[in-house]
Amino acid sequence: MSDVQVAEPTPGIETPQPEKFTAVTAEVAPTVMAEKTSPLVEQFTETEKSAVKELITALPLIFEEAFKDLKDDAHKHEPVDFWGVPIDPLKGDLEDPRVSVILIKFLRARDMKLEPAQEMLISTLKWRHTFKASETVDEQFPEDVFGKLCHVYGKDKGGRPITYNVYGGDNDLKAIFGDLDRFLRYVISQQIVYLDRHRSPYPAGE
Repeated sequence: MSDVQVAEPTPGIETPQPEKFTAVTAEVAPTVMAEKTSPLVEQFTETEKSAVKELITALPLIFEEAFKDLKDDAHKHEPVDFWGVPIDPLKGDLEDPRVSVILIKFLRARDMKLEPAQEMLISTLKWRHTFKASETVDEQFPEDVFGKLCHVYGKDKGGRPITYNVYGGDNDLKAIFGDLDRFLRYVISQQIVYLDRHRSPYPAGE
């Protein structure tokens, strides 16, 4: 076996030392918000994905327009609940794929045209604020009037719950529709409950 020759340092010449690398801690590392997805978002076309990103970018201006007549400016910056999904105007990333699933509904309803979709979303935000749609789930409705009205039976091919209402039989239609505002609030409350109870098996980020 041959001897291993070790180079001796030359007098007067500094021997270069191996470069040392310091790990970057989370406190100083740049934050990159990676786009998350879900099985539903993966079905979007490239045009739809691009349009959703544009709509998300426009959310601050959309909220400003929707709540411009309110004295309290806080509504312009607070998240609004859409069927259990918070839409945050100040969160300009794609962390929660459920937001994309909500927003694509507005775009598809307006043939993927951004401006009409924005107008539709503004109108919806105004209506949800005035009607206080998210608060209906906490309301109490008379069991003798609505107890036999709404039902859930099975799921469709996409795994979504199928709901139906029974307007007939021994139901008192005058009592049901006599107060139209109450009826609408009841139906909306039940839809929220059903969606929450039969939540998609794909939570945010999966």
